[in-house]
Amino acid sequence: MIRLLLITLLTLMSLASECQGQGVFVNLTPYGQDINCTSVNAGEGGPGYSFMANTCIDWNGGMGLKVSVFGLIATFQYYEDGNVHCTGEPTTSVAYKHGQCSLFNDSSLIQLPGQQQQQMGYVVMALDDTTNPKPPFNQNGLLITQYQPTDTLCAQPYLSYIYLANNTVLSSAPYTYTFYCSGEDSQPYETHCDQTTGDCTTKSLAQSCQATSSSTGYATQTC
Repeated sequence: MIRLLLITLLTLMSLASECQGQGVFVNLTPYGQDINCTSVNAGEGGPGYSFMANTCIDWNGGMGLKVSVFGLIATFQYYEDGNVHCTGEPTTSVAYKHGQCSLFNDSSLIQLPGQQQQQMGYVVMALDDTTNPKPPFNQNGLLITQYQPTDTLCAQPYLSYIYLANNTVLSSAPYTYTFYCSGEDSQPYETHCDQTTGDCTTKSLAQSCQATSSSTGYATQTC
């Protein structure tokens, strides 16, 4: 038992040491309304995120976001619109502990239609020191990946991604947005429905490496 505790402690100390610098990613895995964040619900209940730590990211086309890591704590620091270099003091900040199930209602991360109404839920934050981590749950889904402004081939480690598990539904009355990956062509799609009229339209979300419309860098949209 003592040996097991020592091994666990050394592992955590090693991870904490590695997470002081670059090359670390901060993952937020959603668990919906599961207050215990059990594995059976991993990836459900909303978007999942991953960010390169200790790097200023132009988020939402004009807001600076920097996820600072110290030890096993990741602090999401948001800078007012236009401060895309993350200078000075952040406007707001939210902290998470590695491996801990936490209530999540961070409106500053919202980028998707209907997300405001369904942002409340529980997440687990995990630190990852691999160069290109994948969503920490085995499901198909839409992956929106943002790269450096100079990475025209989208070949370097990403800055951030948003992950939506297959058939995630976001709503903003009277509209619903369903995101899914087709079993026929393995490409991402969005179905937009008007609940008042019953009319629905479906469009492809597939995107190869392209400059973003907000000039925040390059991005891909894949399954």
